[in-house]
Amino acid sequence: MKYIIHAGPGKTGTKTLQGCWNKNRELLRLQGVHYPQNYRNLNAHHQVPHSIAGNLEILEAIFQQDLSDFDLHLYLQNIRKEAENLGCNQILLSSESFARLTIDEFNSFFKEILIEQTDRADILWIDREINSAMESYIWQGINTGDYWEESQREFLRNKIQVRQNHSNVLIQEFAPRSNIKIHVIPYQDVDGISYIRKVHEIFLPADISEQMVQETSRQPLNRSGSSAMKDKLNMFNSINVVRDWAFFDSKLVYSNEFPKERQRFEKYRELLWENENLLRQIHELSAHKNAVEKSRGWKLLTYIHRLKSLLRR
Repeated sequence: MKYIIHAGPGKTGTKTLQGCWNKNRELLRLQGVHYPQNYRNLNAHHQVPHSIAGNLEILEAIFQQDLSDFDLHLYLQNIRKEAENLGCNQILLSSESFARLTIDEFNSFFKEILIEQTDRADILWIDREINSAMESYIWQGINTGDYWEESQREFLRNKIQVRQNHSNVLIQEFAPRSNIKIHVIPYQDVDGISYIRKVHEIFLPADISEQMVQETSRQPLNRSGSSAMKDKLNMFNSINVVRDWAFFDSKLVYSNEFPKERQRFEKYRELLWENENLLRQIHELSAHKNAVEKSRGWKLLTYIHRLKSLLRR
């Protein structure tokens, strides 16, 4: 059996690839590749690397799932039997969390899956240029409400550099083993999906790969945006981080009360009004706000969230 382990890492189009493979399980099966069903409501095979690393509680917190009954050894046995019953000689597993495994943890994993003399494992590691990966991480953070200071950029750069160095360590460690191969694939973001062809070259015929690529839509975790929009949202978030959301969620804010909070809110509106593309939507929301104010109050939190959702479009 050949195991194809898509290790990510994060911010290299992992969700687009996973979406492609989820959608094309039957087509993969016809090529002898078994892509196991996602476990519970996880969007890939994250339970495998997290179980190897002994930190399933992280997944439990993220996906709000009780994974205490997950048995890695039994799971790997079952998907191997599934592959054999389907007539497949390859098993494809995907999770960006594989990229976080140490050498010892990878060795532990290989002991679980490489049980016969003819078994082998191919690790697919997608390499993204540091500055490009940084901007993607930063935009994701800003788009989900984080405020990025300049001092954080160097920390992020070092983190990504360590990640890239890890792929070199894996290559050096496993190069002497004939049954393990590390493929480092350059991330190409020309049209959002070009790198998928490079990944598929390793285990799929070109015509099948192209069929899957043509049916794949990009599935980014966060919306992209211009540099100006990114800076504006970051400023937006810098105000947001000092706001007591629990307070606003429990109080009705009137026009002449809470002057400091009103001042912050006006700063939000000032930032939004600078974006000419949003004038019509802002006018519509303002009309809605005024109508609600006539009833002696409106929830500031709800209104701000609606404005922020417009800014991200």
